[in-house]
Amino acid sequence: MDASGANLLPCGNETFAAALGFALTADEEVRWISVGLRCLTDGTLGVYTDWKIDYTPSAHLITGA
Repeated sequence: MDASGANLLPCGNETFAAALGFALTADEEVRWISVGLRCLTDGTLGVYTDWKIDYTPSAHLITGA
């Protein structure tokens, strides 16, 4: 359940795997960050939020440095 009390997954299940994805520019700077979830009950996939990164340098967002 999210902060509003609504289920995150369409099926109502609250058990999921989460992944973080990065879209890079040609010079390997981060352009987008996306959060995806996969329902562990029915396997449904979805992107639940994303952020456009409009500054450089931004590669530190991947390395954590």
